Amino acid sequence: MSSLTAGSYVTVKVSNIMWPMRHRYDRSMFIPEHNTYTGTVVIEKHYKADEIGLTTGDPNYPIRVLNKERVFEINDAEVSFEPPTKKETNKDRVVSVQGSKGAVYQVTVTSRGASCSCSGYQFRKRCKHVDGVIREISES
Repeated sequence: MSSLTAGSYVTVKVSNIMWPMRHRYDRSMFIPEHNTYTGTVVIEKHYKADEIGLTTGDPNYPIRVLNKERVFEINDAEVSFEPPTKKETNKDRVVSVQGSKGAVYQVTVTSRGASCSCSGYQFRKRCKHVDGVIREISES
């Protein structure tokens, strides 16, 4: 079975999200049941766990982001990806934290990491608000 590893050149066949609603469009408009894309797999840290990037070769639109659940063929081999379990989705949290000067910041904790809305995190990618929330979560 082929896999979507970073740097591999693949042909991916995905289900078309417009297919179930094709009757709503003009009859002269052809809407395929599946779309096929070819390119190099790109994995970025800001993609969601169920997303994958694929190069397009178009300088104006260099990366196409695909939902793994829609992928059913890679290089003509059938594949299936399991949707995230309920337990995994419950790990995502948004916590309001009051800063030392009274401002309230939003700390977001997901299965891929944590972030904060404070200016310190935006600059250094680390802050005491994130550290405190992670420590609190690990203790509970």
